[in-house]
Amino acid sequence: MIVLYILNTLFVLGIVWALWFPAETRRILTRLGLWEWIQGIDREVFSRWVERAGILLMIAALALFVSIAMGGHPWDWALPAGEGLFFGVALWLAGFWSRPKP
Repeated sequence: MIVLYILNTLFVLGIVWALWFPAETRRILTRLGLWEWIQGIDREVFSRWVERAGILLMIAALALFVSIAMGGHPWDWALPAGEGLFFGVALWLAGFWSRPKP
């Protein structure tokens, strides 16, 4: 769960960085040689992957909440579980809303 939490945090921070600083993001991605690869990603496919990442994160967060309730984890884990649920919903909504509309 902690690995998913860290990966999701980096993913969300990357999206926020790209929205706030598009020119710098493009410069960094060009320097890393990733800009051409990112330009080739289909918008519909990417939005589906973002939705799936959100669903996966929500399931993991709910599983952690269940584990906390059953005594498998201490209550200190409630904050990461809540954040995971929040970011999971945010990713799912971002993916759903970014789909091309017919």
